[in-house]
Amino acid sequence: MKIAFIQEEVYTFMGYMYLAAVAKKLKHDCEVFIRGNDENFMKSLIEYSPEVVCFNTATPKYQFTRETACEIKKKIPSCMILVGGWHPTFCPEILEMEDFFDAVCLGEGELPFKIFLESYPDEEKMKTIPNFHIKIDNKVYQNPMLDAIDNLDSIEFPDRSIYYDKYPILRDQHTKIFMIGRGCPYPCTFCFNTMMKNLYKNKGQYVRFRSPENIIEEIKQVKSKYPLKYIKFNDDTLNYNRKWLMQFLEIYEKEIKIPFIAVCRIDRLDEELVKKFKDAGVDKINFSIEQGNEEFRAKVLKRPMKNKDIIEGCRLLRKYNIRFYISNMIGLPGETLDLALETLKMNQIVKPTAAAAGIFMPYPGTEIHESMKEQGYLSKEYKLDSVASQLTWGTNNVTPTSYVVSDEINKLINLHSFFSFLVKHPKFLCIVKPLLNLPPNRYFEMFTNWYVFKTKYQYSATREESISYIWLLLRNIFPLSIRTKIEKMIGFQVVI
Repeated sequence: MKIAFIQEEVYTFMGYMYLAAVAKKLKHDCEVFIRGNDENFMKSLIEYSPEVVCFNTATPKYQFTRETACEIKKKIPSCMILVGGWHPTFCPEILEMEDFFDAVCLGEGELPFKIFLESYPDEEKMKTIPNFHIKIDNKVYQNPMLDAIDNLDSIEFPDRSIYYDKYPILRDQHTKIFMIGRGCPYPCTFCFNTMMKNLYKNKGQYVRFRSPENIIEEIKQVKSKYPLKYIKFNDDTLNYNRKWLMQFLEIYEKEIKIPFIAVCRIDRLDEELVKKFKDAGVDKINFSIEQGNEEFRAKVLKRPMKNKDIIEGCRLLRKYNIRFYISNMIGLPGETLDLALETLKMNQIVKPTAAAAGIFMPYPGTEIHESMKEQGYLSKEYKLDSVASQLTWGTNNVTPTSYVVSDEINKLINLHSFFSFLVKHPKFLCIVKPLLNLPPNRYFEMFTNWYVFKTKYQYSATREESISYIWLLLRNIFPLSIRTKIEKMIGFQVVI
């Protein structure tokens, strides 16, 4: 059987690689198709003639999934279209809303996908696939969830060849992504993880880790086949289980010691752990403050971190000369410009290597999304089938999109644009403040994209990748029609 994995950007999705490993073990053929600006995308897909077409989609990418799936179904009506990821997990009703979707998979996909492949095309067996909502003869069968996978070491290593054999620009990237575990224990109101924990309630441990030895073996295998200068651990909170992490870092230092990037909770760092990170070869630690006001952060976001703990964690990172990057959010429901400026002030105090403030996005099914509807903060423009990305980097957006009702939303969007610059250059706030009253525009957004560019460019491996990042920095200067013509002319693909 032929299985096609569909995506918009030039990027390695871990979910596809894990599913490809499952499929190939069962002797099926898999191929990734990246649409981007590829004019031959549909022609290549038709020639491949897949029996199954898979989409992994989050809410901002659902419009792409919806439009592309509709087109594929018209061109290859016999194929079965499966949709997984965060969006269908919490909006499974899309299966009944759209006639071109055949099934959605909720939650973790490896075991349900394996059962699907073993059942296909027997419709009676397919009616009972766990985690699946599946449409057969215009009737939707909704099946219960499997327990969360307890032993993550039992999962096949992700099959990276589906990307690296076809897309050299991805194979040659200096940084490769790895996952050490699954799940996040924290109850943040804006995150899907809280809803996922409820989905898996009484179905096993939600937060799980692979054994250190299992991760080390995967890294060694990747290193033996592909260029590997940096490692990025793409987990939500690497330092949740301190005992496990100390053991892992001990082995990593002895057997790997490739510079790595990790996401941590800044308030769970201590000096012994920070020193261990340094000894193991950490290149950079990323973490989120989200909002600088303690009371607002705890009440609205359910992130009860103390500012003094944030300051202390940053002090330790600077003491051991570890670079750190801070993520924040702006445009939260009920947030004023003064509250957003508190976030800016907190970032200026701790002096990160770099910082950014994304525009808040209310994802469906999250606690904050539901409270926004009740309190009247959710814009009437918010529709699940057409939610735009809040980003301008790598998208066709000229300015960020916000779905929060606020009299100060344009000021907040403009503060987002200048945020990275102002963290580094606080003296310019008196000059920037009057500019916040102007309409958001592409030129303000150049300020934040400059800092995105610097981070991306630093880790770029090839001339092609570097040129891609330079163009992503400059492209929003041009009107969409001219930009599209240029990208088609040069065969440009967005590498995010």
